[in-house]
Amino acid sequence: MGKVKLLEEMKQDMLREIQIAVKEIRLDESDEVCYISLLGTDYEPVLGLITLGIKSYRDKMIKEEHPQELLYLWNSGEMPVEYQVGLEKVLPSFQEKQEKFVELIEDNEREDYWKAC
Repeated sequence: MGKVKLLEEMKQDMLREIQIAVKEIRLDESDEVCYISLLGTDYEPVLGLITLGIKSYRDKMIKEEHPQELLYLWNSGEMPVEYQVGLEKVLPSFQEKQEKFVELIEDNEREDYWKAC
């Protein structure tokens, strides 16, 4: 399978399975989700991690009112790890596809494909 077709297949996998993956994250009854973050990396360009932004954590950052902290309100790295999941949890073949995709991309194509991802 070519890299363009593989990329399209991974995108479709992600769109189809993301709702199931998000349901794997256990929330407390009082938690409210204010955003869903999708993170890609050099090794997982399409989707490395799904993180839920929890309103109570954002509210705490706002209340502390440190100007530096406010820059991170939408940063998924500020959320606790228990609000994260990888798509491979519900679709094990996704990680294999990511690895194959990274192998297929030539060094001179990397930037264009990462933008596409």
